[in-house]
Amino acid sequence: MGYSTLKTCTLDIASYLDAETAPLQKFYDLYLVDADGALVPTVTKLINYRDSRSREFVNVDSNDGADLTDEQFSGRFFLYDRVSSLQSADAAQPRVLRYLKSVKLTITVTNLGQPPSIFVPIVTIEYGTIEVGAISDDWDGTTVNMKFSVEYVKDLESFKEALVILFGICSTLAFCFWVVSIIRISRNRPSGAVDSEFLVRALFEMIGHGTRWSFILMFMVCLYWWFFFKLQPEVHTLLPVEDDLKPFEVLLSMAFVGQILHLGFTLNRQCNIDAFFIDWEKSHGALKQPAVNEHVEEGGESKENMAPVSYWRSIFITNEWSELQTARMVNVELTLLGLVFLLRGCDLDNLATSNPEYEDLRGPEDGGSSIDPLLHFFIGSFFIILLSGFQMLFMKVIWHRYVCNPLENFIDLLFTANLSAMILSDGHAGFYLGGNGAPHPHMDTSMAHLQDLLRQEEQGRTKQRGLNGDGILTYVVFLKPKMREFYDAQFKRLVSTSSILAQPPHSSCSDSDDGGRCTACTTLARCRARTTPVPLTRRTALP
Repeated sequence: MGYSTLKTCTLDIASYLDAETAPLQKFYDLYLVDADGALVPTVTKLINYRDSRSREFVNVDSNDGADLTDEQFSGRFFLYDRVSSLQSADAAQPRVLRYLKSVKLTITVTNLGQPPSIFVPIVTIEYGTIEVGAISDDWDGTTVNMKFSVEYVKDLESFKEALVILFGICSTLAFCFWVVSIIRISRNRPSGAVDSEFLVRALFEMIGHGTRWSFILMFMVCLYWWFFFKLQPEVHTLLPVEDDLKPFEVLLSMAFVGQILHLGFTLNRQCNIDAFFIDWEKSHGALKQPAVNEHVEEGGESKENMAPVSYWRSIFITNEWSELQTARMVNVELTLLGLVFLLRGCDLDNLATSNPEYEDLRGPEDGGSSIDPLLHFFIGSFFIILLSGFQMLFMKVIWHRYVCNPLENFIDLLFTANLSAMILSDGHAGFYLGGNGAPHPHMDTSMAHLQDLLRQEEQGRTKQRGLNGDGILTYVVFLKPKMREFYDAQFKRLVSTSSILAQPPHSSCSDSDDGGRCTACTTLARCRARTTPVPLTRRTALP
């Protein structure tokens, strides 16, 4: 038994036009040499064949049994024809040159008889034509494309039935996971009302689970074909032909579009997450003189003469939070570089050829077999999963445990800066990082004093970190509807005043706009400071 292959080439047929330079035109009969040495004739199917009465095309390029009932077969074929279109016996060139545009040898394997057995091979031929009179004087247009392919075909009805069952199982599992995710989303909502936001979230969650299980199904099916085709000791499994790949192409296209939509929805949700930082730093005391921007009342005394708390720590933590958004367990550049090295540098991409010998790594450019799309999908996906899995294992077991963990470093930095963070990943639910301030009264101080404070904490001379002094630093929080409405109102005030301040310099703008924004920010900070130091019974670490 051979293997499927596809070869394409270009040919300059200028030398076939004149009788002096054209080779002798011949007719060919193709025979199959049987195991006992007997010659078994093949049949030829011409795609260009027309019915003599209706003048319609009869033959089609199909392996379906229903399409083979009315087919018209012949025995001989030619590689080119310049004789039949000569207008006279002494004509130098033909009016039309016919050439072999496409040749496909189809060998159908059957379970009838002693396996492996095959039916009579079918040679499917399509001829192309060139109008010799349309060729220019500089011989432009004499180069033609030709294709030769061999395909082995087997009845896949039993596999298609099993595939339908697997598709039903994956669809059921995707539905179950979708229901679980909807329940989790509903638990984070203050009421069971079904609004437009909930329906959109449910729709994209369904698309996400559907695409995820579609990939699992395609990966497992391609794994089946690679394993049983490449490792078979004798012929019992053949790869699907082009006509059988239509469902795979449709499912792959739908999964790709669905994943793009789900990725866009996920990015939109991440861009709209509310992250709020609470500053627990206390003032260092009263000022001897009012600050420059302090309001002084008529009596000459300042309204508030406490030393202001520096805001630079909050700006620094916000910048660190922004940099944390790009932290990943998998390095995309390293994964792509490793993928190119393995597939192209080590020729492992040729494991996806239609040659059943897995040790033969000759690709199409080396005279080997063509790349099969199913096997190619499996090989590419397998190495991506392998490289990503190794990186995740390394980061989880070694790097995050013995070198550094970005999330733990960020939480430690929050305590060092005497800040905490409220991250609302959902409308009324999210995470709280930190506690009700650092174990020290002031962290905005000199380096020597800060080092002394951290040494005291290391020696256990201060209270433990966390809200309840139990060392737990991350919590799951839920907001009541009134709390969320208050937050949205203050945030809307911040946004509105910021949009006013972003106007051109010559536009009308008063100092009250800037003061309103600062007032809204201060109100939010005080509100968070009053509500967060409540003992939380449900807590978990950030994922």
